[in-house]
Amino acid sequence: MANQYKDKDLQLWKEWKANPSNATLKPLLTSLNPLIESNVNKLHGNLPRSALKAQMIKLTINALPNYDPEKAQLNTYLNNTAGNKLHRYVYTYQNMGSIPEPRAIQIGTFKRVKDNLENDLGRPPTYEEIGDQMHLPVKQIKLLEKEIRQDLIQDEGYTNIFGADTSETDENLVLLHAELFGQDKEVMEYLYGMNGKPQLEGAAIAKKLNISPSMVVQIKNRIASRLASSGVMRGY
Repeated sequence: MANQYKDKDLQLWKEWKANPSNATLKPLLTSLNPLIESNVNKLHGNLPRSALKAQMIKLTINALPNYDPEKAQLNTYLNNTAGNKLHRYVYTYQNMGSIPEPRAIQIGTFKRVKDNLENDLGRPPTYEEIGDQMHLPVKQIKLLEKEIRQDLIQDEGYTNIFGADTSETDENLVLLHAELFGQDKEVMEYLYGMNGKPQLEGAAIAKKLNISPSMVVQIKNRIASRLASSGVMRGY
């Protein structure tokens, strides 16, 4: 039975290698999910489990192009590459003292609400306007803004800005990022703080990339539409 699963993983990898795309990558990652989960379950620390899984997915995707079937089984290769890197990642961050996961989720919601209001209003929203949307007092909104510490609630390739602790969100964010290119990819990275980029708002992204704010809005809408079609952003 074990050999059957290994053969399936190898076949899916070959299909992805011959035609790298979201259509071939997603079934491969689904088949590799037990390996991904196993590596995440071995680790303990201050980082939310959702962030650890997203990091492992990203490391797995990054490792796939260099796999050589002549040298090792795919699972062995991924454990020795992506798995070991995940351990080093946790070791680096585990002593930093992270924001508790429910608080990090609330901060993610704050960012989303603030960004949506800025798009709707054409200006940065006030604390009162954000508080009305989140049903929180202004004092609490100010505390949330103060607690936004990128080094503690995001890694270099992932930020859970939707406030959802689900592996589906993690996987689809990583998959969509892997599929995008050009300005769309850059805008997504600045929107969500991916690949070491700071998380910026619409106007700042436009200035950073030397494009119009309306172009940023168009790209954001395309990204939202793609995520919504995967079921991640219902009600967004």
